[in-house]
Amino acid sequence: MRGAVKTRLAADIGKAAALSFYRRTPMVPHGLFGTVRWSTKHALTDTLAGLPKSFRVAMLGELDDIDDGAAWTAWRTEPRV
Repeated sequence: MRGAVKTRLAADIGKAAALSFYRRTPMVPHGLFGTVRWSTKHALTDTLAGLPKSFRVAMLGELDDIDDGAAWTAWRTEPRV
């Protein structure tokens, strides 16, 4: 009986691991970013154009780009909602 319990437990853990792998694997189409002109004003448009028509897209508010100490200081002193 003890061996059967171990076998069952190992099978359940194996199934959970397999499901976890598939659940966490992003569904990104192959070659999605291949034609994106990075670091240009076209990057978002190019990315959206590369998505399959079945994908849904939601746009969120734009975030600040913090590249240096001055930008960090400005961001830190902004009032938060």
